[in-house]
Amino acid sequence: MALQCSKCAKKIGTLDNHGNSNAPLCFECANSKVECMSCKKIVPIKEIVTDEGNNICKNCHEIKINEANLAMNNSSSVNKEDTIKNQMPSISQPSANGIVITDIKMSFSSMVSFLIKIAFASIPALIVVTLTVSVILILILTLFGISLSHILTK
Repeated sequence: MALQCSKCAKKIGTLDNHGNSNAPLCFECANSKVECMSCKKIVPIKEIVTDEGNNICKNCHEIKINEANLAMNNSSSVNKEDTIKNQMPSISQPSANGIVITDIKMSFSSMVSFLIKIAFASIPALIVVTLTVSVILILILTLFGISLSHILTK
């Protein structure tokens, strides 16, 4: 199935799509640079978000969303959307090391059930680690000429 670049109208194959399914981009257009209308920095087109008709970078978009959320939180009316947003984890700006999650709002009962599931999920891993360490220990003892019966009888 042939796609068409949403920027230059060049025909591209499915594997050559460097955009997304809604806005396919050829390699040249995907790697081109555009000026952010807010901070005036030159950024790759993949980092651009169209907000109210303006092309702004993802950082400026996040700042704008955070300011809007702050203004919404300061207002006295609380609606269902605010409640849902407050239950989502707080995620700081992406850095060179990745994304840092700073808070997860979770009820106590959900946390207990989550920890129980982790405990049960760790049992097979513990068995595999124990068997691996045992095989390595037996190999090391065999290399030094020590038998397990010699160790167990002492």
